[in-house]
Amino acid sequence: MPDTGWPEDFEHVHRDAVRTLDLDITKLAADHQAVLASLDQELVSTVQELLLKLSPDAVPRPDQVFRHALEGLDRIEAQRFLVENLLESVKRGESISKVLSRYKNLGLLKATAVPEGKAGTADAQEDGTAIGPALMRRKKGIRRIVTDVIHIAINALKSVPDWVEIKPHIHLLPVPSLSFSIEGKGKTVQEIFEILRGSTSDA
Repeated sequence: MPDTGWPEDFEHVHRDAVRTLDLDITKLAADHQAVLASLDQELVSTVQELLLKLSPDAVPRPDQVFRHALEGLDRIEAQRFLVENLLESVKRGESISKVLSRYKNLGLLKATAVPEGKAGTADAQEDGTAIGPALMRRKKGIRRIVTDVIHIAINALKSVPDWVEIKPHIHLLPVPSLSFSIEGKGKTVQEIFEILRGSTSDA
């Protein structure tokens, strides 16, 4: 990473964390299941867009990294929600292709679902013994990805001197998540909210 004037620890940790995130999404993308292609495409696209914004070569400031990471967590959480609901659909014996098509019609997925029985593979026939484990692998993969992004966000947060009063808290159960508390009296609650919800466009 070029010399930016930002803390050396931030740059080193950020580069390593981004590399880990890249490896985790690459591993998930390699687990191909035709009937889940639209779901996978959506998640991979979301993380790849985030990686571009977080790229050390782009020399993002810590405050920009933090906001990009929070935005990414919101989008990845939406994908986790879909995976959880698909798992419940499998338990009920519903057609995964039909459920994914319904998600697309509702605007929850951008990618086009594989038409039922058109992919010509065993997983396109929606064998529950294959789809269930595949969804569980995605659930675990998303958990790793969320943990990666939380790591990136916390590293960035701690590297902005003006934000020293914002303390991050990691929650691992039931799913990895990130919350914040305020220590000290230098900033008002309103100022903290503005920081946390600040858009990436004005960072």
